[in-house]
Amino acid sequence: MKKLFALVIMLFLALLFVACYKAINVGNGSTAKTSQIDKSGEDIADIVGEQLKSDMVKVIVELPDGWEQVKGSVLEHQYMKNTASFMVKTENFTNNTLDDVVNEAIEIYTKIFADFKTQIPEKISIDGKEARKLTFTCTVSNMDMKYFYVYLFAGGKIYVLTFGDLLNSFDSLSEDYEVILDSIQFIQ
Repeated sequence: MKKLFALVIMLFLALLFVACYKAINVGNGSTAKTSQIDKSGEDIADIVGEQLKSDMVKVIVELPDGWEQVKGSVLEHQYMKNTASFMVKTENFTNNTLDDVVNEAIEIYTKIFADFKTQIPEKISIDGKEARKLTFTCTVSNMDMKYFYVYLFAGGKIYVLTFGDLLNSFDSLSEDYEVILDSIQFIQ
């Protein structure tokens, strides 16, 4: 009875997972498909297990002097240097090309940030992966801020590398930002 109950729970979780991932583009034109998943519980568990393994990404970052990890952050990579911040996080955008992700982000940020002004997104490469860099300024809590966000696909997820600081001090750390971008590795 316990085995049957465990199998039912495993099947339910596997189907839930597959449903969530059934149409996510992984950035290289391939899409996770569920049409062939009508097999026994063991096969579904194997397929889901392999999907989980392929989605696991280890992010490695080397930071210049002065950057300190934010203690208590829910993110593995969140750092501060004076008033500047740097984070690596995944996002749940609905689009599946980098240009569409950036356009979706611009729509969102236009609604969220006061005085939002952006530059034309740049095509760049991070750890050999195609990426888009979006630089923008805005006002947050009556403070003039400058950011650049870098979007890329790794392990079937959209990663966003965020750099932000006060507008008047952002550019003073541009060398640090480039060192960080050059050091980042996404290992599957």
